[in-house]
Amino acid sequence: MRYLSADARIRLTTLALLGFALAGCAGSQTGTMSNNQPGEIRNTTETAPADLQLTCSSAAANQFGLPSDKVLPTASSKLSDGTYDVQLTANGQNYVCKIDGNARVLGVTPT
Repeated sequence: MRYLSADARIRLTTLALLGFALAGCAGSQTGTMSNNQPGEIRNTTETAPADLQLTCSSAAANQFGLPSDKVLPTASSKLSDGTYDVQLTANGQNYVCKIDGNARVLGVTPT
């Protein structure tokens, strides 16, 4: 039987953790109904696609010298100009990544 190398196990664990984090982001950003009053409109927020969130995670890791398996997306939203803000966290520090729909990172800043 062939065993995975330590590096492969780390990558697999990282991907699994990112998958769980992204599932949480997608589920928590779908919107809410306020007090369920008649005539109210559901407030929804469009989130960044998973591939854009992962691109932001990689960009933050590269820019700030962080281990890529430690940078996780926590939330995202589509802005009026068609770009996305992706909130990230790593080692207790938060970051915001702005990315366009073509996966071009426009900037990553600590918050």
